[in-house]
Amino acid sequence: MSADLPPATTSRVPPERTCFVISPIGDDDSEVRRRSDLFLNYIVRQAAEPHHLTVVRSDHISEPGIISSQIIEHMLRDAIVVADLTDHNANVFYELALRHAFHKPVIQLIMSGQQIPFYGAPLRTIQYGLTIPEAFRAMEQLRQQIGAALATDFQIDSPVAHAASLDALRHTEPPQLDTMVQNVLEQVQSLANAVADVRQSLSQSDEVANSIPGYVQERMDDIIRRYSREIEVLQYVRQAGVIGIFKRRESAIRSFSRYIDEESREIVVVGSSLKGLLQNEEYAYIARKLFFKQGLVRVKFLLTHPIMADFRAKQESRPMTEIGREIVRSLELLRTEGTRPHNVRLYLGAPTCFAIKTSTRMLINPYPYASVSFDSPCMLLEYAPEAGIDRQSYFFDEFNARHFGAWDTELAVQISDFDSVISSCNARIDEWSRLADDVMRRGKNFE
Repeated sequence: MSADLPPATTSRVPPERTCFVISPIGDDDSEVRRRSDLFLNYIVRQAAEPHHLTVVRSDHISEPGIISSQIIEHMLRDAIVVADLTDHNANVFYELALRHAFHKPVIQLIMSGQQIPFYGAPLRTIQYGLTIPEAFRAMEQLRQQIGAALATDFQIDSPVAHAASLDALRHTEPPQLDTMVQNVLEQVQSLANAVADVRQSLSQSDEVANSIPGYVQERMDDIIRRYSREIEVLQYVRQAGVIGIFKRRESAIRSFSRYIDEESREIVVVGSSLKGLLQNEEYAYIARKLFFKQGLVRVKFLLTHPIMADFRAKQESRPMTEIGREIVRSLELLRTEGTRPHNVRLYLGAPTCFAIKTSTRMLINPYPYASVSFDSPCMLLEYAPEAGIDRQSYFFDEFNARHFGAWDTELAVQISDFDSVISSCNARIDEWSRLADDVMRRGKNFE
């Protein structure tokens, strides 16, 4: 095998499409460089390209700037980092520690026959060699692990992830932010000590021993400054009452479901047709929870009035009457499941925010015009009032008053009897659709 493939460049490669390699590099024409190039070209690049990732190593960075800062940016931003632990290189271990601290996916490899360091031993590490069968075997394992790491439900596992789990921040009641900050800083110091131990083991080389302390200190100072900024952001987020952020509704609802189980007073659901929640199999377990809770607590449903449904349908380019009929179907399901009519109201507006609220938690799923609601970002909020303007419930208070508060306005039409309302809606839904179409057509003409 020969290392004759051209290097990649970082110019204009977005982080989400980058696989960054941290490995011993060595001087030009050195044995270390030859091995590193073979590892890069015939194992990492071959494993990453099927996933449409561009492979980058630090000596490929072409942009001007401080190299150490650029490497840290790669540790923080890139989709995948591959770490070659061969020869226990101190720079590699430091950059690996940064990646762990940032709670990002990293895949470890080491040359066959070498010992994995004790703090990396609990993590899966691919053994590789440079013969064709050994390299191919390692490449296949790496390709599979990259695919797993890119999956949306991938769970990151690392020593830092265990010790300074951000999930603890989300679920601690009340959140012990000061303790979390202290734990993070202790982990940073622990990582620095680990790198120092590696430096000590390489002390046979005076050049290495003399150069690493400054390298370590420079980067430790930088990471601590970055943590300080991140911690400040975390404080603002926690003061606003945000305890979780999700890309899609499905994962947000899965996380929120335990608060439905725990609620002992009232649950309120606000949406347009509630088709996804009540009619789709994907959320059937949540619908069952809500219907079960009806016998224990008050469960209220605020849907869009069918007369308004086609204003929403137009902005989403959906067929007229479709959303209105979805609303009627949800009313039929609520009737079948024994929901009391006084716990259902129809809102004379077209809200673009699906939401569920318990006494202390809230799921908010706002979606822009023409967006698909279930594929839009969601937030979990908590109600944890404290004295003063910075109480930890700002978002909860705002949505509770202005979104869920719509229940008590004159725009929320009370249902007294399911049968008569469903019958009336079915009889008039085509008429309402024509009215909505006429209103929107007139709205386009100012003459």
